[in-house]
Amino acid sequence: MVNRMPVAPDPGLQPQRTGMAWSRSVLLALIVSLLCFRFSFNRDSGLALLCSILLLALAVVMVAMSVWRLRFTHQRPTFGATVVRYAIAFCSTSVVVTALVLAGSFLHALSR
Repeated sequence: MVNRMPVAPDPGLQPQRTGMAWSRSVLLALIVSLLCFRFSFNRDSGLALLCSILLLALAVVMVAMSVWRLRFTHQRPTFGATVVRYAIAFCSTSVVVTALVLAGSFLHALSR
């Protein structure tokens, strides 16, 4: 018979890794937003400008969710699960819409 030691819950560095992932995601959203903004002025594309505004809003939502996560999840971990679902849906939709619009813009620019 194998003698197993009891496993104690160890949170480890998970909160720090999660915080770093949020920071990297926000930085990436800001960089892509600035690139879309520059592209919109170089190509005179209103759609790229809308994408840059959408990505900037995405970065703001991600910063707000990061601050919210740090403040409230320690008190009540299940608080605001619906808000998190909507935020994830907004972030995913923003990325997909931006990718499709920019792909269309690049293909249109190549066909000229």
